[in-house]
This record gives sequence, C-alpha cells and structure tokens, in this order.
Amino acid sequence: MTIKRINLFLGIAGLSFQAFILLPWHHIISEQMDELESDLRRVDVMNKELVDYLSKRDVGKLPELNGQK
Repeated sequence: MTIKRINLFLGIAGLSFQAFILLPWHHIISEQMDELESDLRRVDVMNKELVDYLSKRDVGKLPELNGQK
C-alpha cells in the first residue's frame, strides 16, 4: 500500500513539474527562437542589399581596397 502511494506521488509530482515548469519554458524558448530566426533573415536581406549597393558603386576601383597605394 505504501509503495502504491509513493508511486502515485512521484507520478503526480513528475506530471506537475512537466506541466507547470517545463511547458511554459518551452513556449518562451520557442518564441525566442522565432524572433532569432526573423532577425537572422533580416540580417541576410541587409547583407544582400549592401553587397548589391557596393557592387553598383564600383568600389573595386578604389586603390586602398585593392591593396594598391
């Protein structure tokens, strides 16, 4: 009888921990990961726009960028 109660208590404690501690953390981490992914996409777009902008300005003609003096 005592082992059944201990087993029941451990089961309830484990499920409570999962439901009230781990699940909210999971949602918080998921939201932060979504924000991070959107930030990374934004950085990629900005990087592509910068490369396009610099390639249109003929930056390669500047001697200090080509290693010439």
